[in-house]
Amino acid sequence: MGRLQVLASALLLSISAHAEEKLVRFAIGEWPPYTSASNRPEQTVTQQIVVEAFVSQGYQVKLDYFPWSRAYKLASEGKYDGSFPWIQNSQRDELFLYSDAIFTQTVVFFYHQDSEFSWQQIKDLNQYVIGGTQDYQTVFFLDQYGIEQTISIDEETSFSKLIKKRIDAYPTGRIRGQYLIDNTLSRDEAKLIRIDPKPLFEDDMHILFPKQNNERSKMLIDVFAKGLEELIDSGRYQEIMIDNNRID
Repeated sequence: MGRLQVLASALLLSISAHAEEKLVRFAIGEWPPYTSASNRPEQTVTQQIVVEAFVSQGYQVKLDYFPWSRAYKLASEGKYDGSFPWIQNSQRDELFLYSDAIFTQTVVFFYHQDSEFSWQQIKDLNQYVIGGTQDYQTVFFLDQYGIEQTISIDEETSFSKLIKKRIDAYPTGRIRGQYLIDNTLSRDEAKLIRIDPKPLFEDDMHILFPKQNNERSKMLIDVFAKGLEELIDSGRYQEIMIDNNRID
């Protein structure tokens, strides 16, 4: 191989490596109105924020969709740059670094109109049949207080149980719950559901970056922080949230 060929090959490798470095890959799942393979704006609010934040800093973003447990595992093993949106907890602290908050989720109870659901303190929940979704933060939260829960594999099943009065109430994010009511229930079924205004808790939602790729993760956290700040300062962040009615 001649000297020019060697130089050309080295240049191509350098360009390829740089392009790969400027590509951010996330493993995520279906969780409208925040993430969805549909790419419809009203179903992908968090995706829009994350993608635009990185693009503003000169990065490309690739989103791959999996069941959430698989997405979490792939990210924790460092096979992807990260996953979003997730709440911070002690279990995740061992595996991940966290971005600045993408948004704050307010968790409230959705209840059947016939249940006469009302609560002031956590202990008041013991008199009701409370629903939960497997591996969700609400389950871990209520477990701490010894609240028994009827667990489902997904939120659609939890709302189905609510309609059928197999549970009295179900906690989830206010916006997420309203989305499920509007998009998975019939009009008659939706009329049976009430929302208790008292928050169970509020939590920031983050991008998880794996400690497996510690230096790159730290760098991407900084990149996202700069991009997010620019979106907020320019008004674009608020525009995304307001246009899609996702202000909690």
